[in-house]
Amino acid sequence: MPTAIKMQRFISLKWKTAFTLILLLGILVGALSWYFLQRFHQQFDREIFEQRSYHASLLNQVIHRSGESAHKTISDVVLQRSQPRTAASPTALFNSLENNLERQFPELNRHWLIDQAVLVDSDNNLVSKRYSTRNKDAHIEQWLAGLSEKEKLGTLGMSCSQSGCFQIFNFPVFYSNSQIGNVLMKRPLQALLNQVITEPPVHIGVIQPNVVQGDKYELEKASTRPTVEQWNADIFGTAFVDKDLAAIRKAGELFPLETLMGKAFVIDIDGTFYSISVMPVRGFNPNQARYLLITDVTAKRHEMLATIYQEILVMTAIASVFLIYLLALSWRQFERIKHQLKIFPLIGEKQFKEARDIVLQHRNKTLYRDEIDSLDDVVTSLTYQLESLEKAVSLRNREMERLSLFDSFTGLANRNLFQYELQSDVMTFEANGGMVAAVILDLDKFKRINDTIGHQQGDMLLGKVGARLKNATKSLGLVARLGGDEFGIILRSAKATSHIELLSHKILELIHKPIDLDGHNVVISGSLGVALATQGQDADELIKNAEIAMYTAKNSGGNAYRIFDPAMATEAHANLSLETDIRRAFKDKEFTLFLQPKVNMDAAIEGFEALIRWDHPDRGMVPPIEFIPVMENLGLISELDNFVLDASCRQLHLLQRHYPNISIAVNISSTHFTDKNFIVFLKQCLEKYPIDPSLLELEITETLLMENMSTGMEVIQEIKEIGVSIAIDDFGTGYSSLSYLKKLPVDTIKIDREFIKDIPDSESDMQISSVIIFLAKQLDFKVVAEGVETKEQLVFLKANHCDLAQGFLFSKPVPAHKAILLLETQRGNLKQQNVS
Repeated sequence: MPTAIKMQRFISLKWKTAFTLILLLGILVGALSWYFLQRFHQQFDREIFEQRSYHASLLNQVIHRSGESAHKTISDVVLQRSQPRTAASPTALFNSLENNLERQFPELNRHWLIDQAVLVDSDNNLVSKRYSTRNKDAHIEQWLAGLSEKEKLGTLGMSCSQSGCFQIFNFPVFYSNSQIGNVLMKRPLQALLNQVITEPPVHIGVIQPNVVQGDKYELEKASTRPTVEQWNADIFGTAFVDKDLAAIRKAGELFPLETLMGKAFVIDIDGTFYSISVMPVRGFNPNQARYLLITDVTAKRHEMLATIYQEILVMTAIASVFLIYLLALSWRQFERIKHQLKIFPLIGEKQFKEARDIVLQHRNKTLYRDEIDSLDDVVTSLTYQLESLEKAVSLRNREMERLSLFDSFTGLANRNLFQYELQSDVMTFEANGGMVAAVILDLDKFKRINDTIGHQQGDMLLGKVGARLKNATKSLGLVARLGGDEFGIILRSAKATSHIELLSHKILELIHKPIDLDGHNVVISGSLGVALATQGQDADELIKNAEIAMYTAKNSGGNAYRIFDPAMATEAHANLSLETDIRRAFKDKEFTLFLQPKVNMDAAIEGFEALIRWDHPDRGMVPPIEFIPVMENLGLISELDNFVLDASCRQLHLLQRHYPNISIAVNISSTHFTDKNFIVFLKQCLEKYPIDPSLLELEITETLLMENMSTGMEVIQEIKEIGVSIAIDDFGTGYSSLSYLKKLPVDTIKIDREFIKDIPDSESDMQISSVIIFLAKQLDFKVVAEGVETKEQLVFLKANHCDLAQGFLFSKPVPAHKAILLLETQRGNLKQQNVS
């Protein structure tokens, strides 16, 4: 891990801070630039719009005022000054007006841009020659034809044709208070637009929708005018240059004509920016003609943009100065932190005085304290504390080393030392000669001992077991407590396997001897596994093999030893598979109740013993010897006991209707018997199935009573108060004391099959069995003999006044539903005997 830390790249905190401030400056400049540019666009758009509004208002005012002024002046010049006060006739009046027009037309064209003038009568017939700067222009006649009577009285109008848009002057001619005709003049609107001067310069044009009609001359002129196809309109504007026209055409591509109406848009043409807008022409139908205003706003844009850039530059300079000040202010603190980095390695190397010297050397010289000064104080205090702790730790290290290798309670080696020593022995056993073996010892059912006599007494028991093991091995090897009730032994001096077997047997005998705990004798047993070291093994593998051997011994019933062979590993795997099947069996209800008859000495059935069988879907009926030990190890034996007890009560309820004196005995495991929930479940069964409690008999082992006499007696007494009978199973195998036997509130004693199977060949078994029967009779106990298979055994039991017997001589265990068949068969035989 230290190597990995050194390989990481190091960047000083002050440079990280500098980089962070630079990054913040960049973000700030970016944000300011974005803000000011947004403000620029808003201001620029507002400036363009205000400029467009101003130009539009100015344009309309100029055109309108110019028209009114021209109309008044021309009216005075053409009509009032030249018209005689009296005329002989309308013809004379027309002739006078015609002469005046001919004389004044050059001045009208020069000063008022009049490009055509005519005199018509009231029927719109031409009564004078045409005065025009063009060869031909029929626009006036066309416009006059469309005038209403009201409009003929005097108008200033607008009109557009293929040749352009015009301002029309109409001067009515009166004779004797009646209108006899009109003087019509027109001037091109574009000519007026060219004279409009604005600041900045604005190129003004007129947009006219395309007109396909007209004579050949007009169509030829129209084809030479700029046309915007997207708008379907011609553009009139003599001041437009190529870039203006390019901007107009681009606007036609980007915006519909209605979008430009009343607004201003900026278009970029090769770096030149144009403001383009469209406005209605006063006096025109908006669908007939519109003004087109185009302005070069490049200079204005650059001017405003330069102002924005100056503001950005100023704000950036201010932010830079501020951040530089912050960096300079913190640089000194970073230097102090840098010296702090030198302190902690010294503390790690336990150079406490040198660390304090660095703190004093670089202490803050200013009047104001800060967080680093507080850190200096903490570091100084820490060095003194660590210096004191270092002295205390050095004094305790030796004790800690000892505790790390030995069990504090028993004084034996612990698992760490056991593994270390075993690994060392495994690596050198061939060179040293001899054999090396790992022995694992686990006490049988130790949890039950803790639960019954208390953990304090259990710890005392472990201490005495450890002392016995150490005394048994002496100089042969190392004894260790591996944890809980598990011990480990390293055998180093064994010369042969037989020597190890002898030692294993000796250890089990020592363990099994009664142990005095504050005046109470407790008998325990252990399961022992042995694994012999082979070439290439390590300590972990050897311990694992010894544990497999130990569990093999435990599964065989305990109080035994086994030496590991590879087949055990396969068996352990099979046991694991069996565990899975057992859990499934509960779920799928594969367990079945069997009953084995108990008969009197005349072979008449007086009761049954409840047994359990496992109807495995693949293996068929599995005997209890194969799955009961596994269930005890899994902690499922109580669940199995409850199943058997419930099924037995149900079966007893069925039998009671026709056979009211038949009893059923149920085996209860020692773990379940002393469980506080057992009595609760028993009462629930008796409530669920209304039966005579005295016909239900609970069988407990003699070993259970001897291991925990006080708790066992309390439970037995509570069961007796319920009315249920109690039987001691496997009597004679648990080293029973006669003083205890006479105090037991039990009803039945069952002689173990080990004392029956060799009768009549074994004289000692016959003597033991007869004594047991005699003692039980003296104490008023009923006696049941197990494992009766021959008539000779039955004769012996009958001669010694045994009460009941069970075994293959009478019947093997049968499924619960077939028990009635046995009883019915027996009833039928009795009837035949009575008849005969």
